[in-house]
Amino acid sequence: MKWIGVLTLIGVLGIAACVPATNQAVQTPLRPPTRTPALAGPTATRKQTASPLSTQPATHTVSGLAWDTSPTAKMIVATLCCGLATDLLKINYLPAALVWGDGHILWTKSDSKGHRQVLEGMLNPNQMSVLVQGALSQGFFDWKELYKSPGSPTDLPPKCIFLQLKDRSHRVCEYFKGAPTEFNNLYNTLASGAGLDGKDYQPSRGFLVSHPQGTSFKPASTGQISVWDAKSTNLSLSQAVNGLWIEGPALEAAWELVKSRPVGPMVKDDSIYYQLSLQIPGVSMIEPPAP
Repeated sequence: MKWIGVLTLIGVLGIAACVPATNQAVQTPLRPPTRTPALAGPTATRKQTASPLSTQPATHTVSGLAWDTSPTAKMIVATLCCGLATDLLKINYLPAALVWGDGHILWTKSDSKGHRQVLEGMLNPNQMSVLVQGALSQGFFDWKELYKSPGSPTDLPPKCIFLQLKDRSHRVCEYFKGAPTEFNNLYNTLASGAGLDGKDYQPSRGFLVSHPQGTSFKPASTGQISVWDAKSTNLSLSQAVNGLWIEGPALEAAWELVKSRPVGPMVKDDSIYYQLSLQIPGVSMIEPPAP
């Protein structure tokens, strides 16, 4: 598919499914997640809906610009990943911002220690129109697919914006520097919630993999180790070594741990240490395997 991006402000590195939560983990072992990054495109889904009246997606048209307004259509994706990042960090990575066609927006914020906060909000039709028209008026579809200055470092993550309209799409990336100022302005706008305050995002389902690290792990500080509560989560991490879809308390616990340390939290369960990876369907940059 042809990638095409969007425009107006810059962001910082954010190294950022709909089944009702239950009171215990859904223990369905699956194969380990793929390790091949694939930026989410317009066919990726957040949740499944169906209309008995029509198979054609609803569209919104403003000044000749139309886009799919369904809640499953990813319209804008902003990412800053992954450079020389570890495999676990890539798997745990969430885009800096995601905007679906119905106006649902999700964005991530990270503090100086890498702790991640994930927020969500809802853009109304007017706000969506202003966002899209602003990007296009700055020339988004005329920007190059890649900007890279001579002598750039070789281990940095590219900053990218993908925009999907009804009849065209474009992806624009900047490696180190060189992109128009408007590109970074747009990125910053998206990565800060496009003017919304937002509320904490809580996924309803996720794919957990626990990666065993043995019994003699020596942390630099005790603060790097968390203890997994197998009783309250109704899940032993030994059950997720090959991957497991989880909900409810197990998901809540894993989500908080991965947010606090996206590089892969170190967790002790019984006498074994594990690092965790958690993928959220329709949200994670690398999609989990199909259930």
